[in-house]
Amino acid sequence: MRRSVLTAAVVTSLAAAVVGVSASAATAAPTIPSQRVVHFAKGKDAATLTGHLTDHGDVRYAFDARAGQSANLRFAAAAQGSGWTLIGPTGPVVHEAADAQQKNWTYELPETGRYYVDVVSPTATDYSLRLTIPRTAQRAITFVKGQRSATVAGIVKPRHDDRYTFKATKGQKADIQLTGEAKTVAFTLVAPDGTPLHTTRTEQQRDVTITLPRSGTYVLTVSSAERTGYELALTI
Repeated sequence: MRRSVLTAAVVTSLAAAVVGVSASAATAAPTIPSQRVVHFAKGKDAATLTGHLTDHGDVRYAFDARAGQSANLRFAAAAQGSGWTLIGPTGPVVHEAADAQQKNWTYELPETGRYYVDVVSPTATDYSLRLTIPRTAQRAITFVKGQRSATVAGIVKPRHDDRYTFKATKGQKADIQLTGEAKTVAFTLVAPDGTPLHTTRTEQQRDVTITLPRSGTYVLTVSSAERTGYELALTI
């Protein structure tokens, strides 16, 4: 059976539709015979990938991302049974082609590294896959001398998260209080080594206390499915 493998690495900093062969990426993934690199256009945070699958064919795309970023995938194909699988940097399957959500799916990436998207189909078909990874500027949360708390506020829109960083020491406790006009406002907390400590899927979003496992810089990301104002209070 002839197998067609197409790889695209979506680089999330500056990007855009420039295609080329990357020798270093091929070294990182020796099982992939060739790699086509797709950069997002300057100022853009999405790329649309299209192609054609033969019977029982599959296509592989790869993209690099940081822990705590959100990836939205929109997929369309004429053939029934076609779909895609998302695999994390260390190997676990994050989303399977058999899962019901194939057309429009958003996931908070738990690890920093290279992710793989495998598009498959039982019959020949054209397909379109749009990958969006919102660009997020980071702002440092600092404390006034002698104070243990700080409050930040802003307005967050869908697919445009607000990201904050703060430094802490292993064993300290972080108390995070989030208030917002919309019920969908939520936050993620990622440790210095990329480990997710809290995600938007966590039921408790309004007042959370977390014992910090490492010394270093932590990342707090505020997101919402609708435009909303919010206020975030951090106490260490």
